[in-house]
Amino acid sequence: MKKSEKNKLRDPELTELRPYASEDNKGRLEGVLVQGKTLSVSRGEWIVNTCRFEDCTFTGRFSPSDIMDAEFDRCDFSNADFSGSSFIRVKFSHCRLVGSDFSGGTFRDVQICDSAGLLANWNACSHNRVKFSHSILKEASFNDSRTQHLEFCGCDLTGAELFHISLNGVDLSDSVIDGVISDPESLKGCEVSFDQAASLIRLFGLKVKA
Repeated sequence: MKKSEKNKLRDPELTELRPYASEDNKGRLEGVLVQGKTLSVSRGEWIVNTCRFEDCTFTGRFSPSDIMDAEFDRCDFSNADFSGSSFIRVKFSHCRLVGSDFSGGTFRDVQICDSAGLLANWNACSHNRVKFSHSILKEASFNDSRTQHLEFCGCDLTGAELFHISLNGVDLSDSVIDGVISDPESLKGCEVSFDQAASLIRLFGLKVKA
């Protein structure tokens, strides 16, 4: 079914970007292209508007941050702390998000594509028009989150935690959900394949007799 314009995922709005310079304030970046840098902030707070990051590494605590209209391509966020941060019209492509902390964050019009988010923490987040596609999300946690128009397309959710999160209308049929940890209310209304349904039945301790 075709999405209405209101519910359509919006891409980052990027205008012409200037190269990142050493004198740029690392706590606030606007209208820059950042390539091959290792970035950290001393105070935790980070403000980004209309930027693109390529082959960058983010270390330490960036909490809380406000990130709007940004693209991250081939960036490493491993174990970085972005808890309580806001991401609006942001795209992550081919990024490493292993062990990253995004808990308590606000995600609106966010795309996470071809990325590795093993053990990442998305607990207590607000997700509105968020799409995870072809990403490894093994043992990631999405507990106690509010969702609207959340998508998982071709993802590996093996061992992921999905407690107290509404997956109503979410299509999981082309994702791997082996060993997922969840509850019946959270899974109510989601779409799964026949084989996945059998696996979920075992999750809740039921046995199917031939």
